[in-house]
Amino acid sequence: MPALFHLVKHLRSGGWRKQRLLYGVAVMIFFFALGDSILTYIMPLLIVASGFSDTAMGLIIGSSSLVGAVFDILASRYLRRPHYRRLYLAVLILTGLFAFLLFQAQIIWIYLMAMAVWGIYWDIFHFANYDFVSRIKVKDDDAAEFGVLD
Repeated sequence: MPALFHLVKHLRSGGWRKQRLLYGVAVMIFFFALGDSILTYIMPLLIVASGFSDTAMGLIIGSSSLVGAVFDILASRYLRRPHYRRLYLAVLILTGLFAFLLFQAQIIWIYLMAMAVWGIYWDIFHFANYDFVSRIKVKDDDAAEFGVLD
């Protein structure tokens, strides 16, 4: 409950006016997380409904982590000057592509492509969050800003 009281105190003091961009991005991230959680809930149901076993489903979903790890290495080498606006736009586009692939998939290769897109957009999403916080920080409140975004 102390967090709720802190939020009420912060809103009454007008502190949110100083960081409108932070709270606007937090609302965007809330809706992104809501949509992502719905897709994450539906994903195993669609994979099993296509006739794959639970083991195959686990391997298909686990492939997203492998692709994400490889993408981390490649992104650190080729993504020299990221900007959170472009990264958030890429996340929204890749989320749509992920949903499209997921609902159109019937064979394992399409599911693997969808999982690759999922692993990539999840990493880009976190890159965008880090870049956003590094660009808008008012003072040494990185932890508080990450707390608002998460």
